[in-house]
Amino acid sequence: MWPAGITRQDRIEQVSERIEEQRQFFDPALAMRDAENRGLALDAFVIVTANCPKLTHSLERYRRSSGIAAKLVVIDPASETCYATDPDDAWQLGVVGFDASVPRVVAEFLRGGRSVNG
Repeated sequence: MWPAGITRQDRIEQVSERIEEQRQFFDPALAMRDAENRGLALDAFVIVTANCPKLTHSLERYRRSSGIAAKLVVIDPASETCYATDPDDAWQLGVVGFDASVPRVVAEFLRGGRSVNG
């Protein structure tokens, strides 16, 4: 069970409500730390959050420990600015806002290799 009280039997509506209730405790870097601690070999992390902290340190730590040049996509649908990714790292993509093109852009980035931003 996740600390917010989420179980495998919960429906998406219940999960959303519980996450919103626990929002101040949510840590977007948790996925990278968990993958590192469990020794998971992941090549990408996609994080959707309204809490936009700097995540590059956690990504670099995962990359060093795993030896995998993992990509990072951070989508902040509710903000006008997000500094969670490093614009100088071609394996990171920051997305601000959300519309019908975002899934395609993210898929192209993950499939392609280098940043769609430049």
